[in-house]
Amino acid sequence: MSATLEQLRTWMKADENEHLEFKETNKALLLKHIRDNRKQGSQLSELLQVLPELSRTQVQWLLRELKTDGQVHSVGLTRAGRWYPGPSPDSLEADTIEERGVSLRLESRGARTRNRHAIDKQYPAKYTLNHAQIRQSIARNKRDQTRI
Repeated sequence: MSATLEQLRTWMKADENEHLEFKETNKALLLKHIRDNRKQGSQLSELLQVLPELSRTQVQWLLRELKTDGQVHSVGLTRAGRWYPGPSPDSLEADTIEERGVSLRLESRGARTRNRHAIDKQYPAKYTLNHAQIRQSIARNKRDQTRI
């Protein structure tokens, strides 16, 4: 454990508001560093230097909270992974893709109806086949292929 006994005693004596203030201050410091390095991103090792009094796990926990709030996102999973400000582009794309999928389904439903009407006009009922006629045609083709 990286905290000294004296730090733990101080921590235990502090009231809940001080804990929340301390946490929010640390999150603000992390967010400021990530925003300042928005072009190249921030590695976890850099963020550990911003808050040297916190352990790696504590910093990761704060980053997870920022990520859940949509204030930061990560790219990469290993030591080469970097943190960037703002929500993940993937989550934004997922929303867009989902919305686009709904509109495509609606468009395709309308297109199917329009195409069906166009086909009905082009080919009158006497030229269309029902299921029984299609099955007969397939069976006839199979018979013809076995004869050859």
